[in-house]
Amino acid sequence: MIIYDSLTGKVEEFVHGHKACVRDVYWHPYRNEIITTSWDGRIGRWTYRDKTSARDNEPERRSQNSTNGPKFQPPQTPLRRSSRIASKKRSTRAD
Repeated sequence: MIIYDSLTGKVEEFVHGHKACVRDVYWHPYRNEIITTSWDGRIGRWTYRDKTSARDNEPERRSQNSTNGPKFQPPQTPLRRSSRIASKKRSTRAD
């Protein structure tokens, strides 16, 4: 996924995590999150970490950012669409 400035067209960030083409993107209305789905069947939740907004009273946020690290943190584990679909896939593999 490529994040770019819509006013200038400048590429801001390359975000890696999906193994196939991203087909849907949803920007959360008030959180710093983007939800993506791709043809590889994965759903990603990407959290924006603004390096310039770390304050002295936010040690947890500051410790998660490095000066050279990415601004968007990929999800720790892929999200499933539903438990029904997951159980159906498991039963299909067992047959």
